[in-house]
Amino acid sequence: MVYFPDGQLVNGFTNLNTSTINLPNQRHLLLRMRFQLLGGLTFAILLPAMVRMSFNQQVIWSTNMQATIFAAFVAHTLGYLLYKRIGNFPGVAAAGYILPTFALTYGLVFMAIFFFRFDYSRFQAAASFFQSTLWYFGLSLATRRLDPYRLAVIPGGDVDRLQSIPGVSWHRIHSPETIV
Repeated sequence: MVYFPDGQLVNGFTNLNTSTINLPNQRHLLLRMRFQLLGGLTFAILLPAMVRMSFNQQVIWSTNMQATIFAAFVAHTLGYLLYKRIGNFPGVAAAGYILPTFALTYGLVFMAIFFFRFDYSRFQAAASFFQSTLWYFGLSLATRRLDPYRLAVIPGGDVDRLQSIPGVSWHRIHSPETIV
């Protein structure tokens, strides 16, 4: 344990004599992974299964429905993870990759089911794919303005006019030793 002169305790680390900028980390509910993934799974898999069960409640116990729900779960989760990975690249319009990403993951998963000759529910598979893409297109539209870009400004020159650019959260760096 190391104690700094201001009485602060740090586990085994020494003071680097640098200042830090603490960025706010409060994210809107729509931007959280839990909400996006669980909401998408509910909307894309559970809702079509419930619609199907409204006609025949015993359908949920059939092996083809259970296999389709499991396959849709895998395809949806892989599609979400791939979509988020592509969206992390700067300058990528993530909404343009929703349909190709989910078409790829659903296509691969259901192609494997088709080639292994498992029985599956075509209604559940198609509804799950359609509603997955619909869910993430809707989220993309709803969250477009909620998550601003976070950029750092190094003082020098005419940087004050940068504040007028909308959709960007600017953080001033006062010295080269500042850790963001």
